[in-house]
Amino acid sequence: MDGAGDLRVGEAPPQKSGWEIAVQTYVGRDSILILSNKAVATSGDFYRNLKIDGKSYSHIIDPATGYGITASRAVTVIANDCTTADVLASIFSIVGPYSKLDDKIPDDSEIIIYEKEGGETEVFTLGTKKPQSDM
Repeated sequence: MDGAGDLRVGEAPPQKSGWEIAVQTYVGRDSILILSNKAVATSGDFYRNLKIDGKSYSHIIDPATGYGITASRAVTVIANDCTTADVLASIFSIVGPYSKLDDKIPDDSEIIIYEKEGGETEVFTLGTKKPQSDM
């Protein structure tokens, strides 16, 4: 099931360890996640942004400022359901990888943050499980 970029996959097909899900990153190639009975959601500023005076503002609003976030960040969340994945992806798009929320991540969820600063991309993985990926 795919709902506006959030995806929920069921049991893996026979002879497979899981469904292959491609996630766009800032490194110029997709990351491949192998998932079974999980949901995945990605939030970021790849397509939904506005440039004003050379500065890019995301469609994701920072409640502290009332403006779109300006960090070039893509957040992918793996969770049991699309609602949890979507909410966590939006939250961590705003707060980034160094927040005090890291210990609030559900045990069955994982957050992967692709952050682009100064042309370099950093990848942060938060949560208890590591997905199989082609990074």
